[in-house]
Amino acid sequence: MDVQKIERLVIQRKYAFSKHAERKRETDMIYMPRVYHQCHFCGGEVLEKKIKVDYRWGEDLIAIIENVPTGVCQICGEQYFKSEIVKEMERVVHSKESPKKVIEVPLRELAASG
Repeated sequence: MDVQKIERLVIQRKYAFSKHAERKRETDMIYMPRVYHQCHFCGGEVLEKKIKVDYRWGEDLIAIIENVPTGVCQICGEQYFKSEIVKEMERVVHSKESPKKVIEVPLRELAASG
């Protein structure tokens, strides 16, 4: 269903926009905020925030992805990712496009004790 058809249905009062619906530009689709359930661990409220994610794929691929929409529990901090976000992170990490920036990360090791 295209945006114009949705707008016609809204005008005809067959559907209503959520007060949370957002349109960035006239040509953009209408985006609804993602809905998260209560935290599985503590029952706290989960709200969406954009965070920085340390993404790891196996032993050799580590990437830092910024501005990742994530459900974050307001009490314990547990993070929840919607499946479409995980798929997009995988696409970005495996993309042939040049990264925004390349950083150096030191590798440390704990000495074996006892």
